[in-house]
Amino acid sequence: MAYRYALLASEGASARCAYDEALSWLDLAASSADSLQDAEAVDRRTARILELAGWREAPPVRARVSLTMRRVEQDDLDLPLRA
Repeated sequence: MAYRYALLASEGASARCAYDEALSWLDLAASSADSLQDAEAVDRRTARILELAGWREAPPVRARVSLTMRRVEQDDLDLPLRA
């Protein structure tokens, strides 16, 4: 199911010209492909997305910043501390 829905999400992103998002969904589809035919279908779709975007290769993946990794500060708490 992950493969199928990742392809659908990629198509939706591509229709909105969100090509980097479409490639991310295709990456998920590729990692969950069960057969060689599925993997080849992802490769064809990836090539089509790159062509539509005018890219020769996929852009580098941007690291996502996780807010859970930063230090908790007093202002993060919603209840005041009593002294």
